[in-house]
Amino acid sequence: MTVVLPHATVPFVTQGGRVHEHWYSIIKLWVDEHNARANKIAKAWGLVTVASGSPSLTASVGVESVLDDGVGTFTVAFSAALASASFAPVVTINAPTGNRSLTSLVTARTTSGFTVAILREGATAGSAAAVVDDISFSFAVFSS
Repeated sequence: MTVVLPHATVPFVTQGGRVHEHWYSIIKLWVDEHNARANKIAKAWGLVTVASGSPSLTASVGVESVLDDGVGTFTVAFSAALASASFAPVVTINAPTGNRSLTSLVTARTTSGFTVAILREGATAGSAAAVVDDISFSFAVFSS
């Protein structure tokens, strides 16, 4: 008998066509551990570089595309839909010199992606923040 696991095909000695119980316990333990670890890694991540207002997906896993939704606003589309929209996108901005007061704001989340705006602090206290283009940012998406 041969048992196919996610990362290996393993031959098992059987007794009367059934896998011995100790082998079943080992397989179950491995599968449970594999599933537990799979829930602790990022479902998607990417590095986006924006030049002349056009985003370019420099490196990614689990990301289909990044679309320009206007100045400083981008939609990240996953290559496969997540189980729910209850996920945590963590966005970091790679600030060029002179742009130290930047922040990211996730404005929408769906099972197929999220929208993020990159904002610069207002010029004076109490003034409105402005969206920023020509910047790079990276993100990781975590979900159970």
